[in-house]
Amino acid sequence: MSTTLRLREAALSAGRDLGRRRVAMALLVCLPLAFYVSTLNSAAAPGKLSFRVVAGALGMAWAIGSAAMFLLSGARRIDERLVLAGYSPWELLLGRVVLLLGFAAVLVAVFGTVILTTSDFREPALLLAALLAVGVAAIPLGLAIASVVPGDLEGTLVLIAVVGVQMSPNLPVWMPSGGAIKLAVSAWRGDGAILAPLIAIALWSGGLLGAAIFWWRRRLPGVRSPALCRAPAIGIPASPE
Repeated sequence: MSTTLRLREAALSAGRDLGRRRVAMALLVCLPLAFYVSTLNSAAAPGKLSFRVVAGALGMAWAIGSAAMFLLSGARRIDERLVLAGYSPWELLLGRVVLLLGFAAVLVAVFGTVILTTSDFREPALLLAALLAVGVAAIPLGLAIASVVPGDLEGTLVLIAVVGVQMSPNLPVWMPSGGAIKLAVSAWRGDGAILAPLIAIALWSGGLLGAAIFWWRRRLPGVRSPALCRAPAIGIPASPE
């Protein structure tokens, strides 16, 4: 089977997994959206408006990061069998990234519509780009957490901590969501640099995705112990070279 077909199968398998978790997916969308809506009652001071922007962007980051984390953490057993059947860990991860990008696009449409209709932005197109950047950065963050942290509860707490410490309009660009937040605030203000945030987003996304692939490989016994893959005595099919 070609790499393209394996990526497609990995994405479809991940989609079926998320499809079975309808309630959880609905909560992932509704909870951060409700949090953003709750900020609409605050006074319309500049500081409050910028916090509203951050709340909407990071709420979406939490939703996408959580989906990525749950999708990977619940797939360890099936991934072990798929690796033994010839799949590479990076193919399994990238297949999930493709699916999560589609999920992020849907959330960008939902959150972008709500934010644009409830707040005044000078650069609406830049806001949508910033929200998409938030989603792109959140996917490898969730995957990296799931590949390192052993359990769902621990991973959720780590993700909440990472998102929580970034609740500031003046977030440094070197933070995981710093570049995307800078873009969102610039869209509201109508000024600010764009190149530096984009570079930060690319570096964080690439680094976290590489870390996720590296640690996920180490967590799969079929990858750590090649001799196990070639042991016909226990009925495990050999992994193709």
